[in-house]
Amino acid sequence: MEQEKLYARLRQRYEHKKILILGFGREGRTSYHFLRRLLPKQHFTIMDERPIRDQDPVFQLENGQMDDNLDLLWAEDYLKDLNQYDLIFKTPGLPGFHLQGTDRRKITSQTNEFVYYVGERVIGITGTKGKSTTSSLVYESLKALGRDVLLVGNIGRPALELLLEDVPERFYVYEMSSHQTQFLHYPPRIAAVLNLFEEHLDNYLDYQEYIQSKLNIGRAIFAGEDGGRSLFLYGCDNMELKSYHSLWQNCRHQSFGHIQANELGDAGIFISNQEIVLLNHKQFDPAEIHQHETGKTGQMDFIKPGGVQTDISATDQWVLGQTDFPRKLLGNHNLGNALVTFLVVQELFGLTEQRIATIFQVISEFPGLEHRLEYVGQFIGIRFYNDSISTIPAAAMQAIQSIDGLQTLIIGGYDRGIHYQQLIQDLNGRPELRLICLPDTGHKLFAGLTHQHKYLAGDMAEAVKLAYAITEPGKACALSPAAASYTFYRNFEERGHDFKAKVKAYADLTDWSK
Repeated sequence: MEQEKLYARLRQRYEHKKILILGFGREGRTSYHFLRRLLPKQHFTIMDERPIRDQDPVFQLENGQMDDNLDLLWAEDYLKDLNQYDLIFKTPGLPGFHLQGTDRRKITSQTNEFVYYVGERVIGITGTKGKSTTSSLVYESLKALGRDVLLVGNIGRPALELLLEDVPERFYVYEMSSHQTQFLHYPPRIAAVLNLFEEHLDNYLDYQEYIQSKLNIGRAIFAGEDGGRSLFLYGCDNMELKSYHSLWQNCRHQSFGHIQANELGDAGIFISNQEIVLLNHKQFDPAEIHQHETGKTGQMDFIKPGGVQTDISATDQWVLGQTDFPRKLLGNHNLGNALVTFLVVQELFGLTEQRIATIFQVISEFPGLEHRLEYVGQFIGIRFYNDSISTIPAAAMQAIQSIDGLQTLIIGGYDRGIHYQQLIQDLNGRPELRLICLPDTGHKLFAGLTHQHKYLAGDMAEAVKLAYAITEPGKACALSPAAASYTFYRNFEERGHDFKAKVKAYADLTDWSK
């Protein structure tokens, strides 16, 4: 019955509308299947910069016939007359500046449609760095707490596939890129922005447009269109992000990070010396007292959904635990982002001692994701780490701060026009490092580096061979390029796989002169 109601709502939104699917890659194809499943006879238009074959197997219907209710446009028709359509399903890979002059209200996406229908159960997480790890931690924590929860986005299933399977009690943790937030018109239940750094500048007019795209995840919340139901979370450690605080100062918001960076005095969860503390001073009436879910009375040990309360005396700080608890996940920055999980659980269900303990256990046991400070292994006494996800300078510096005994760093990749002056200065402040510089950005950095041990490498094979030659046993070497991968690779995953394969292959060699 619930699914029938959902399908009826979906059909009502799309039927009798002139709909364009703009971009026919992976997401465009799932958008087509979604729409065709709902409306078997409706006419749709598909547009892509590359030719689209009308005999493509994707257009084969369940009856075996080819779909003939389609217009397929490309080449000289690409991006023409877009305002004639009622609804434009934009693919994430298409830069938004190509749609200048198009009515923004007509532009949608899988992300926007998903949040439109089930946004009250969506935890949207974005940020330049850390969103995959943070999304995974929130997902694993909710799952460990017995909730029906699914991962959506870059590390989960396509949104519209999941929408057709929705059940009312299900929550969704949605990792959102800037491409997915740029045309988001509706508010998720919780919107979290971890940080802002220069990134993807080749896909935006400038850095400011990139920032606006990221912060658009909270636009409807900032404007009050959510009716006060949603919560905005932001990382206070990031100066760039914090400079936009005026956008959300009048809506429900909380912060996370290091307590000394919370000079604006927001409620939230923070690292304070060696403790993880929850602060509250304006989320709800401190006179309210709530019992633990087990029914215990006396000392209050329940933290109400939507707010924080500590004990009967109504103090506004509660120590959740110590920062030195055992964990596999490297990096203080990862611990800071992991704090989001506590705020999500607090907002949705309230925090109890048992729930807090469960979250700590999840964080403790979480091994991290591939290509993110990933431990490759120890070979010939050298520990190797794959941090191929590092596509900006800040990520490389986080790797340096996170890996004990790091001696050799492999940097460099595709030049997106990001500024590297600060990275050069930071690296020069660590003269003990041995730097291997790959094209293109690594070769540009080389001249400005003052290190005694700095080397140029033409490709990954040469870089790995150099790393084995110059890194001392007992020390560590990391690939953390601070640049995109496109000089040699299709994506950062391919780069990371190549690095790991070459590290393991070179470890088997005994004659390094060959």
